[in-house]
Amino acid sequence: VGDGDGDGDGATTKGGGGALDADPPARPHPPRAFGTVIGTCPFAHVGGASLARAALRAQPVKAPLYRAFEAFAGEGVFTAEGSDWAEKRAEVLAAFATAGLEPLADASKSVARRLAAEIERDLARDLTPGETKALPALQRATLRATFEYLAGRSIAEALEATAAEEPRDVNTKFHPSSPGAPSSSSSSPNTAPSSMSSFASAALRWEDEYLAAATSLRHLIPARARSVWMASDWLYSLSPVGRLEARCVRAARRLPELAVRAAREGSPLAILAAGPAHGGGGGGDGG
Repeated sequence: VGDGDGDGDGATTKGGGGALDADPPARPHPPRAFGTVIGTCPFAHVGGASLARAALRAQPVKAPLYRAFEAFAGEGVFTAEGSDWAEKRAEVLAAFATAGLEPLADASKSVARRLAAEIERDLARDLTPGETKALPALQRATLRATFEYLAGRSIAEALEATAAEEPRDVNTKFHPSSPGAPSSSSSSPNTAPSSMSSFASAALRWEDEYLAAATSLRHLIPARARSVWMASDWLYSLSPVGRLEARCVRAARRLPELAVRAAREGSPLAILAAGPAHGGGGGGDGG
């Protein structure tokens, strides 16, 4: 069940009264719902608190199905329950309200301009002008804009900011066929590159690793959520598909962890890291 309110926490209401339990007084359109199928797993997206309440009446909590997302999503607002969910959701909304949406608009415009320039270059080199693979380009652009908004800096800038602490982040190559299994490049693992082009090149590898892992997890996690593997985390971890998911999770979590380490002061992630429900006192400007 999707939440329809855009915060990605998986539910519009958890009960208990208050503003979260009521639809806004004025709506340009009535609440809507639509369904989709990923593989063979159906999902329903519900827009509006009144419809979400009706859907959650029979299934008032996210567990057990959302437990399949815990290895990837951690214990944040997406998988949290009860009072923990309410406290984390309040901090998430406060962080977005404090940072504002103007930085997101700026990041989106900047990424869109770079995407257009990259597509034009690709088309100029292509033997069949007029054709390009749009989906991978849009996925990469979305990832970049999201990272820049949440961390307050680009992936390349984040790698540069943390290079003194984690030089391996820049001097590591990743094998797409084996997410989470890096091998050292020819450059020294203890020497951070001096040029921005090296950080930009490293950023591309980080993007490739994240997108490859996330694509695999998009199939693996929903498949487990509707299977007998939900009965035992231990048995699932021993299975071939469980080991594959673990490798993909390790690979996919590296980029979010970089964003947290490098988050600029005033960015949504830096604000969120200071909240008691998210550990309190964490974050910083990453250098």
